[in-house]
Amino acid sequence: MGLLGIIGKPFKKETGASENYLSLSLTPDKILVCIWTFNLQNEVEILGYSHKAFTNTDNLIHQAAAAIDTAAEQAKSDVSQTVFGLSHYWFEDGEPSAATSKILKNLAQDLELDPQAFISLASGLNHLLKVKESTTPSALLVGILGDFCEIHLVKNDKVVKSQTVKSQPTVEKILQLAGRLKEEGTDLPSRIIIYGPDEGSQIFKKLSQSDWHDLFVQEPRIDLVSDEDLAKSIAYAQAQDILGYEPTIGSLVADRREKKEKIGKGADELGFVEGEDVLLEKAGEESEPEESPLEKEPSADLEEKTSKDTEEEYAVETPGPAARRVETEPSEKSDFAQDLMTVGWLPKVLGA
Repeated sequence: MGLLGIIGKPFKKETGASENYLSLSLTPDKILVCIWTFNLQNEVEILGYSHKAFTNTDNLIHQAAAAIDTAAEQAKSDVSQTVFGLSHYWFEDGEPSAATSKILKNLAQDLELDPQAFISLASGLNHLLKVKESTTPSALLVGILGDFCEIHLVKNDKVVKSQTVKSQPTVEKILQLAGRLKEEGTDLPSRIIIYGPDEGSQIFKKLSQSDWHDLFVQEPRIDLVSDEDLAKSIAYAQAQDILGYEPTIGSLVADRREKKEKIGKGADELGFVEGEDVLLEKAGEESEPEESPLEKEPSADLEEKTSKDTEEEYAVETPGPAARRVETEPSEKSDFAQDLMTVGWLPKVLGA
C-alpha cells in the first residue's frame, strides 16, 4: 500500500467543533475506557474513566458496555468514534489476529461504536511519556498483564523491538526478555516503565528489589504507570492523529502555569522559594540514563516481535473522504506522514 493511501484519511477535527471521543483499551484480562475531548485551546481534557475485568471473550462485551456506561456518566455524554488500544496479546504478525478482529467487530456492532483505528499499548505509552515529560522517551516498557508479559524497547520516538511471554511472568523471565532486546553495539536505556500490576503486587515489589547490575551499570529508575494513565495514553495518541501534531494536556498546562506563578510570587531576589527545590523541576528532563549489556540464554517460551514500520507501529488503509486538519504553528507540527504510522485504521481490518 502506497503512502498516499494513508494520508488524507485520518480523523478529522473541525475548528470550533465540540465532540467527545472514546479510547477503549484491551489487555488480556481488563477493559480500560477513557472518554475525552478538546477544550477551546485544543488541549486534551479527560472527561471520564472506568475499567472492568473480564474472564473470557464471552463476557467481554458485557463488561465493556458497563465500563463505557460508567465513563459516560462521568463525562455526561455518549460517544461513538473509538480507537482501540491493544496489548500485544491481541496481535499476530504485527496486526490484530483474526480472532481479535472478530472480537473488535462484535464490540463495535453490539455497542454501536464507530471504530476508527487501533494502536498498541506500547505506542500509546510512548505518547504519554512525550506529552507528560516533554522529552523523547528512551525506556524499557514492561507490561505484566495476568498470565502474559510484554516488554518493549522505546528509543528515538518509536517502539524499536518487542518481546512477549505467554505464561506467568517472573522476574527471571522479564530479565531474559530485557536482555534479548539489547541491540548490537548499543546499551539498554536505564529506565523501566511497568504497567499492569499495582504498587502493592508481589511482582512489582520483586522487580523493584531485584539486582539489575547484569543489565545496567547503574541501578535503573523504575516507574509504575496506573491503568488510568495507560488508558489516557491511548487518548493522547488518538488526539495526535486528529490534530496532526503532539497534543497538550489541559490539566498539565494548568499545573505548570500554577507552579510558575507560585515561583514568580514567592521567589526572593536570588530566585529561591521557601519549601521548593526549583532545580528538581528540570531534573527529569535533563538526566541521561546509563546502560549495560546482558548475555543470557533465553527461555523457550519467549517470543520476539519486531516493529514492522520505522515509525512506531502499524498502518492499515481505511476508505473514506479526505479529512481536514486543524492549522497550527509550523514549529509545533511533526512529520504528519510519520505520525500516521502510529495507528492502524480499522475498517479494512474489520472487513468493512
